[in-house]
Amino acid sequence: MQMNKALTTTGIYRPGQPPQLFPVYDAHLNRMQELAFLIGDRLLSMPLGTLASVSETMKVGVVTLAGKIETVMLEHYSPLQSDDDVQWFCFTKQKYQDCDWGGEEQIDEIIVELEAWLARPVFTEIQPAQRLQTLAKGLEDWIENYESSQPS
Repeated sequence: MQMNKALTTTGIYRPGQPPQLFPVYDAHLNRMQELAFLIGDRLLSMPLGTLASVSETMKVGVVTLAGKIETVMLEHYSPLQSDDDVQWFCFTKQKYQDCDWGGEEQIDEIIVELEAWLARPVFTEIQPAQRLQTLAKGLEDWIENYESSQPS
């Protein structure tokens, strides 16, 4: 199984009109994604449940979702949170999982934190070790239930 490293292209698409693209924003977003994928590559060789402790409020992990390995960010994670309260997002674009990364300045702040982590990696563990995978399975189950309830 390979890691999903698809870079995101943002835009507004309206029928009958040329797409409105945002190449400057995408350059910042794609740099952040590329750094996250480097961290994800490092995590693949670590024991299950290992997270990159990027900052006090941001952790990065890897999880299998929809048949691909995804690099994910956990925001404001606490081991005491219920699964429903854990905020996690894939660094790649996902169906039904949107993350507002903010503007270029906010993305650049994340870039600085990811670069600092790559220069001096700090690891932590999520408990139980399979918790991220449990969260991903919950999302997959939700998508399956939602899509099966929609009219054909």
